Amino acid sequence: SVFDRDRIIDILPKSLAMDLSICEFRNMITQIPFLKRSPKTFVTQIAARLIPAIAKDHELLFLQDDLGTHLYFITIGSVRRWYHHNTNQENAYELPLAKAGSILGTEALFIQ
Repeated sequence: SVFDRDRIIDILPKSLAMDLSICEFRNMITQIPFLKRSPKTFVTQIAARLIPAIAKDHELLFLQDDLGTHLYFITIGSVRRWYHHNTNQENAYELPLAKAGSILGTEALFIQ
């Protein structure tokens, strides 16, 4: 494409690339309480690795027992979550909505 973010970031000096990432995701960073309270060095490291994504209605992000590989920062809208005691759908119940400011997939922080 004409605008390849990753290639541009890769050729910039590291400090400029990190500053650019912070600017690019400033609105999201200020909406997520966890990031708002975190040290700037940590937020800078996270921002450099963010990839914007939009989930469609009824799109499945991950299953309950999936190995955590990604963090999802919810900035607009909400995500429905379900808990299953086992594979029997009758034992499923809905958890509270994950709304703007929520983080999903936090298990990924501890695995990688």
